[in-house]
Amino acid sequence: MTLLLLGLAGGLGALCRGILDSFLTARFKPTWPAGIFTVNVIGCFLFGLVTGGGALSAWIGPYSLYVTTGFLGGFTTFSTAMTDALSLFEKRRYWACISLLLGNFLLGIAAFFAGLALG
Repeated sequence: MTLLLLGLAGGLGALCRGILDSFLTARFKPTWPAGIFTVNVIGCFLFGLVTGGGALSAWIGPYSLYVTTGFLGGFTTFSTAMTDALSLFEKRRYWACISLLLGNFLLGIAAFFAGLALG
């Protein structure tokens, strides 16, 4: 039952990722993958918030596996960000590639710690 619920949570996270990425891409028509970038930063923030030890993490407590590994694992996507970076590199858009890689890493960490502090 745990694996089934974990899979359902991951599927819901992936669905939310697809919706948010599609919305941001259609709305702002960015020159690089801003949708996936935004999803990953939001996911890092939420992961920090959920694991921060505050009221939210106490409320989520018994469901933390489904929220973190399941939903947020499905919501965020390292592989898509790396595929986007490779695509930018192959198009010789080196600065866009570097900004995507560094941005995901640096803002992801900052967002995680912001969520952790807030949690």
